[in-house]
Amino acid sequence: GRCPDMTGAFEVTTASTFELANDCTVVEEPVYDTIDWPYGQDVQDAVAPGTWGEDMSGLDQAADGTVFAVNNDDGEIFEMTGGDGDLYTIAQSWVPTYPNGTGQPDAEGISVAGDGAILLSTERDNTASNVSRPSVLRVELGADGASTTTHEWNLTALTGPLGANAGIEAIEWISDADATSLGIVDGTGAAYDPASYGAHLGGIVAFAVEATGDLHLAVLEEDGGMTLLQTTRPGPAVSVVMGLDWRAGGNLLWALCDEAC
Repeated sequence: GRCPDMTGAFEVTTASTFELANDCTVVEEPVYDTIDWPYGQDVQDAVAPGTWGEDMSGLDQAADGTVFAVNNDDGEIFEMTGGDGDLYTIAQSWVPTYPNGTGQPDAEGISVAGDGAILLSTERDNTASNVSRPSVLRVELGADGASTTTHEWNLTALTGPLGANAGIEAIEWISDADATSLGIVDGTGAAYDPASYGAHLGGIVAFAVEATGDLHLAVLEEDGGMTLLQTTRPGPAVSVVMGLDWRAGGNLLWALCDEAC
């Protein structure tokens, strides 16, 4: 709207004022505590250039130190070896499907659950790429490239309608032990109690929606149910969350934006 009303330059107004004067109230932006990047400024390749093509979309480290990565386009999951000064190389890989054995999940994020299974955050089935399908998949990795997708939690009821390529972008598993020791609460303010739920991956999950910038904390039950605990939005400084990482045993959930920030 024009601020001052009808005469000034176009600015973002505070609220919708249909058939009334524009609301040109100045809104004070929140002040965020920031710290300098605590690490060095040198950037070095960890993986040989050209290994991935252009679609590697997520990384996570298992409790035993194994690094897993996922390719965006076909959902291919890679296990990495190396590091400690050497370049990582691909040890083996798996191409998952949906639980019925069909489809090509558009995987955006990856997290290793406490039992070693892989959780993928996905936006759509690339065999029907114009249709949104915001889901979390649980994938068990087998020998010789074989994998079994045991669960799909379709989160459309939570996210509402989304663009086909604007769904669940990032995911991170957090153990029940961490969730309870930190006193995580649900939407009513009650403390999270793992015993109140059925089998649920031994923890809770954080996941982010590209279209909205919302970050959700939820219990994914193995019978297919989902219980939302909390929703937040990091704020204008981090308008889109494209990656998540949890420091196990701590109290820090890292959220990464992309070029939008």
